Amino acid sequence: MTEITASAITLVGIMISVGVTLYVGSRQIGAELQKLRVEFQQVYATRLLDKRLETYPEIGYMISGFFKKAKKGDEFILNVPVKELIKLKKFIDKWDSRNYIFMSAYASTQLGEFRDHLSKILDECKEKSITSLKPSEYFLTAMKSGENLEFALKSDLGIYEVDFAHITKRIKAYEDIVKEFSNHS
Repeated sequence: MTEITASAITLVGIMISVGVTLYVGSRQIGAELQKLRVEFQQVYATRLLDKRLETYPEIGYMISGFFKKAKKGDEFILNVPVKELIKLKKFIDKWDSRNYIFMSAYASTQLGEFRDHLSKILDECKEKSITSLKPSEYFLTAMKSGENLEFALKSDLGIYEVDFAHITKRIKAYEDIVKEFSNHS
């Protein structure tokens, strides 16, 4: 009976040892997999940011250049030659075709809205044979849309994005930062 008891105790010890080894091993494998996932995400994020840094300045320069022609200080002068708007729209269409894949959903939405506004303005200009844009509420809405696109592109580059201690709180654009901090004032 003592031999059977000793054998049983040894068997239980071996089974516990095997169980602990399997548990620890699976935890280590899980930790290593998580580490690999994080490394992959970091490499992916770095490559995406590098590509955005390569392509975003091009559209940023174009939009900024247009705004410099269309604005005096913070006000739109609204005497913009239609040919400037056509040039901007063609550039954006071409840029979008080459680079849309690198944009966040938010920036892509902003780009689409801006393109839609530009298309509607240009259609109206063509329809009415307008050669220079005059004051209109719709033009101002379109230009605000362009400013939103600028902010979205900057957010994609991390210029305006702010992480808070609360993991689910993330600011995506300049207006969100203003809104967030005005709520705390």
